[in-house]
Amino acid sequence: PNEDNSFTSLSLVHALKEKGCTGTGTIRSNRTEGAPLKEPQKMKKEPRGSYDQVSEEKSGLTLIRYHDNSIVTIASNRSGIQPTGKSKRYNKAERKYNEIITPSAIVNYNTYMGGVDRLDENNGIYRINFRTKKWYYQLFAFPLNASVNNAWILYRQTSQCKANALDLLGFTRYIVNCYFQKYTTRLTPGNPI
Repeated sequence: PNEDNSFTSLSLVHALKEKGCTGTGTIRSNRTEGAPLKEPQKMKKEPRGSYDQVSEEKSGLTLIRYHDNSIVTIASNRSGIQPTGKSKRYNKAERKYNEIITPSAIVNYNTYMGGVDRLDENNGIYRINFRTKKWYYQLFAFPLNASVNNAWILYRQTSQCKANALDLLGFTRYIVNCYFQKYTTRLTPGNPI
């Protein structure tokens, strides 16, 4: 799931522009303030790579609705459709990769996205799960997930990573093994459990 669309709004992108900062982020379809973009239901019927753009010349803001794996809406004060790029996407029906047109704002977003998106993506892949429906267990699990993710990001900037690169799964296993080795008692002959 994409979480940065909870924070992006047209007023935020406009405020960034006024302060001399550029910004591009996904935005929820109900936060477009009535902009005349194609409805997401209609865009789902169009082929992958389809897009619709609305720009306001006065403020320099651009809204793009794009059909990728799902329908995505992007707000940007930096770029619009042009120059378009190309992305490879797997087509299940044809069982091969096809190139689709990608608007410039989407290319920029994918290139520079980070923070909330990366954390959410990484936590979604290797989330610590508890076999319970108690809501408050997430108060314990989320800080652990975020801490492992942040430690991995810092690890990737060290010289040790250059010598022995670990992906997030390998890094998580390394942490678990360290704790097991440090805090478990070793069984020796004649030493009862």
